[in-house]
Amino acid sequence: MATTVDYIEFVCEQIAGVGAVRFRKMFGEYMVYVNDKPLLLVCDNTVFVKILPELSELMSGAQTALPYEGGKEHYILDIEDKKLTLTVIAILEPITPLPKPKKEEIKMTQKQFLIDHIPAVLYGEPSQKAYLFIHGLCGCKEEGLAFAKIACPAGYQVLAIDLPEHGARKGEENRFNPWTVVPELQAVLGYMKSSWTDISLRANSIGAHFSMLAFASEELHKALFVSPIVNMERLITDMMQWAGVTEQELHEKGEIATNFGQTLSWRYLTWEREHPAQNWRCPTAILYAGQDDMTARKIVDQFVAAHSAVLTVMENGEHWFHTPEQLAVLREWESANTRKTL
Repeated sequence: MATTVDYIEFVCEQIAGVGAVRFRKMFGEYMVYVNDKPLLLVCDNTVFVKILPELSELMSGAQTALPYEGGKEHYILDIEDKKLTLTVIAILEPITPLPKPKKEEIKMTQKQFLIDHIPAVLYGEPSQKAYLFIHGLCGCKEEGLAFAKIACPAGYQVLAIDLPEHGARKGEENRFNPWTVVPELQAVLGYMKSSWTDISLRANSIGAHFSMLAFASEELHKALFVSPIVNMERLITDMMQWAGVTEQELHEKGEIATNFGQTLSWRYLTWEREHPAQNWRCPTAILYAGQDDMTARKIVDQFVAAHSAVLTVMENGEHWFHTPEQLAVLREWESANTRKTL
């Protein structure tokens, strides 16, 4: 349950008079500031404060919990105990630093060119380290800019490309398939090997699936996958069930259009069965959405266990991270994992 406006207003009323009080919505929940210092985190109508030595005696009897998945353990503050609350604020306010001012937006160096016939854009200043950015269905190479704003200040360049039928290649037909995309990705990586010594991967959805097919035998530094399709055969058979299509029907007709915008293909299904994405050995981190309607949680969990991947879950996220809340989680995850050794 998300925090209600009534509750956050009650929290602010409880600490009125201690200074300039305001609150800010972040990741769907709230941070309460006193004199512009972030003191109270409010999630699911519960108030949390950091576990600090200065509060250890006062909060010795308080419960502790994680305010959100992946967060650090906090004290739970009984906000209805006004005396306790004001004492906590009196301790925290002097020792909490003001947030650092936001840096001015970095001007991003970018260069557009072709790798063979594949449109590409390169972001960032020269470096020996680079990420290859692979978009998903309905995406384009320009989506790599948001990631480049995180990766380039960390010392990387970011190379993003348009897959067939996407971006500058929208006029193409019947080419967004693994037997076309995989050789293209292998050619792009071959180009990258001549320019960079440290190559990592950042891929979305089906782009992650294509990448695992293309790079299974490659020595990549690490891979960051967002909403990856980790079992394409399972997804295709799931879509067949959604459309009420049997294998016999698909085999006989070759292709069947569905009412949810996808065309089922017998060639695609048999190709995936003959070329399963196995032997993936690159250190991998995954950001998965709890409301993902393309890949079931148990399928992702199986992949994580088999490949020792690092999994982060946004429970109220969707397969396509696009709302302000989802994008904030995505950028935070990217920032944390760009530099991290997996």
